[in-house]
Amino acid sequence: MGEKCIQGILKPALFEVGVFAGVLAICLLALVGVYSLPTDRIEANVLLSAEHFGDTYVSPMSEAPGSRIDGYTDALMLLEASNAGGEDRSVLDCALLNSYVWIEGVSPAETIAELSDGDDRNAVVMDYPRYWHGYLVALKPLLMVFDYGEIRNILMCVQTVLVTGLVVALDRRRHGWLIPSVLAFWLFLNPPIVALCMQYSAVTTISLVGMLVVALGGSAFRRLHPSTLFLVLGMLTSFFDLLTFPMLTLFAPLVLSLALEDGSNPLGRSAKATLVWGVGYAAMWVSKWVIASLVTNTDVVGMALEQAQHRAAGTVEGVAGADGAVSVTYVEVLLRQLSSTSLITVAFIAIVVSASLLVAWKNRGHWTVALRDPKRVSATLVLVGLSPFVWYAALQNHSYIHFWMTYRNLGVSILSWGVAATILASSAGEKAWRSKQAEL
Repeated sequence: MGEKCIQGILKPALFEVGVFAGVLAICLLALVGVYSLPTDRIEANVLLSAEHFGDTYVSPMSEAPGSRIDGYTDALMLLEASNAGGEDRSVLDCALLNSYVWIEGVSPAETIAELSDGDDRNAVVMDYPRYWHGYLVALKPLLMVFDYGEIRNILMCVQTVLVTGLVVALDRRRHGWLIPSVLAFWLFLNPPIVALCMQYSAVTTISLVGMLVVALGGSAFRRLHPSTLFLVLGMLTSFFDLLTFPMLTLFAPLVLSLALEDGSNPLGRSAKATLVWGVGYAAMWVSKWVIASLVTNTDVVGMALEQAQHRAAGTVEGVAGADGAVSVTYVEVLLRQLSSTSLITVAFIAIVVSASLLVAWKNRGHWTVALRDPKRVSATLVLVGLSPFVWYAALQNHSYIHFWMTYRNLGVSILSWGVAATILASSAGEKAWRSKQAEL
């Protein structure tokens, strides 16, 4: 009996370790592969992209912080993509150190503008090794053909196709009751911005792909190895993301999984998925630090740990009117997140959620939410919706400084609480309908 129990634990664990090693190898090889590409065409298209960094907001009518375009990071990504890494470095060293050219005293966007004018007098080469920068796997090949503006159009098309596919998949599986909450979640992220910012597109795309996998019902695969999906999602998030709003890649697919798969112990399933995603996310990140440190003889581990400690601190620098670092409270962090969304977006979300509840009620008796224990699932979803607030407590410095993008973690709350409310409304409507039928 004991041996069977050990085998039952060991076999899935070994499988997950194999999956981790396989995904890690594929990601590293892909990154080395794109660093082997010639950079002449890439550099030419990067320099042509200078004209796209003039505006901070998509529309002058909407200057809420959440409508801000992060041209700074996008320009930095372009500079990384265009840099060959230096003749004195191997391709593997280049893929692990992720260097870029920067003109001292100006922003990355201004660097591109000055380089496009032929002014590289104060240019220096900087390394950025603590992230994987996996987006370069797609960005470098794309820049061989397209400039920044054209790539943003491609990203918008990709995300539109994914959202449309998700809605169609939910409708065909007769789970249309989830669509209003999914659309509310999507609206909250501010679709034009997440499509027009390359650094936002990574997490957004991974989240949508994860949701689509759940909606399409790859249940046989998940029954065989239930945690594999979340392990891979965590790894890919670490590989592609620059610490924007990574919670979405875990909790958005998890919410759909809880709503669509009527299994037992939803709280336990959520805890397991969170643990596995966290292991994949953290282990993938640490793997980059260790591999880069060993291969390049650079203390990437030390640099990364120092930065992690800084991001988790409750102090920030550069606050107007203050000298040096100042302490910020958790309430201040939360208020900055809540201030990022425009009233128009909030109104849209309120309308969509209200429509969701109304549709669930109107379709009682004809269209039911088939859950054995809707109250337990709803309670679990309420708890899932609290997770962004834990994230803000753990990363106060990062959340306070980058509030105009980290507020999107609250999309988890919008989605999970919207689905929970729909389940409860449908359950109440079903009971009322049955009671009325019994009286007839």
